[in-house]
Amino acid sequence: MPKLNEHYQDLKESYLFSEIAHRVSAYSEAHPDANIIRLGIGDVTLPLGSLAIKGLHEGVDAMASAETFKGYGPEQGYEFLRKAISEYYARNGAEVDPADIFISDGAKSDTGNISELFSNDNVILIPDPVYPVYVDSNLMGGKHVTYISGNAENDFLPMPDPSVHADIIYLCSPNNPTGAVYNKAQLKEWVDYALANDAVILFDSAYEAFVSDPELPRSIYTIEGAKKCAIEFCSLQDRWIYRNPLRIHRCSERTCLHRFQRQGNVPACNVEPSSVHKIQRYFLHHPEGCFCSLL
Repeated sequence: MPKLNEHYQDLKESYLFSEIAHRVSAYSEAHPDANIIRLGIGDVTLPLGSLAIKGLHEGVDAMASAETFKGYGPEQGYEFLRKAISEYYARNGAEVDPADIFISDGAKSDTGNISELFSNDNVILIPDPVYPVYVDSNLMGGKHVTYISGNAENDFLPMPDPSVHADIIYLCSPNNPTGAVYNKAQLKEWVDYALANDAVILFDSAYEAFVSDPELPRSIYTIEGAKKCAIEFCSLQDRWIYRNPLRIHRCSERTCLHRFQRQGNVPACNVEPSSVHKIQRYFLHHPEGCFCSLL
C-alpha cells in the first residue's frame, strides 16, 4: 500500500490565495457597490501589446516552414536568449556570463523546485511576510523552516542576526507582498552573513522592474561577493506585465507607477500615459474606497 508524504500535514489548512478569494467574496456580498481593486493572485486585465503579438505570430510562422522550424531547444535555453538576458543584466549594473544563465518555465516553479537540491538537514531562513511558495515547498519536503520578521519597525526589511545560523536564505526584493526594497548596504550585509555561514541565498528578483531609484539594486549580483553565495531568479516575461498599470497587485503602494511606461531599451506595452495618471489620481482621491485583498 502506498504511503503518503506526511509533511503535507504541516501545510496550513487553506492556501493563501484561496483564503484571499474567500475574503474578497465575503466582502463583495457585504458591500455590493464597492469598487474592489484586487491585490491577490495576479491576472491579466488588458490585451497583449502589439510588439508581443507581433513576436508570437513570427514564432508561429517560423514553425510552419522547414527552413525556420525548431524542435526541442538546448536544455540551458537558446544561446541568443541567454546572451540577451546577460545584456539586460549589464544595463542594470550586473555582469552575468550567458553560460551561467538557465532558461526555465518560470521563477515561481524554480523557487519551489530548487529546494530539492538541498538536504532536509539544512536550516531554511525565510522572511515573513513573503511569497508563500518558499514556505510551502520546503514544508512539503520536510525541511526545517526558521522565520525572520519583516515589520514596521525594520521597514519590512529584516536583516540577518549573527547569532542565528542558516544554510539556505530566501530573499525577495522588491518584496511580495510589501514592496520593500533592500539597498546595496543591506544586501551586502546579507551577502557577508551568507559567506560567514557557508550559506546559499536564493534571491527572487521577479519584481525588479518596479525599482525606479537608480541607487537601489535590481540584482543581487551588483553586490560584491554575491556570486560566491547567491542564486538569482528573475521573471523576465513579466517585464511586459509590469508595464500594465492595472497589474499593480503584484506589489504594494510603494510601486512607482511611472515604471510602467518605459524602461531603458526594453519596449513597453501600448499603455497610454493617461492610463497611468488615471490610476494615480484614483489612489490619491479614493483611498477610503480601495479594498486591497491582501491578508
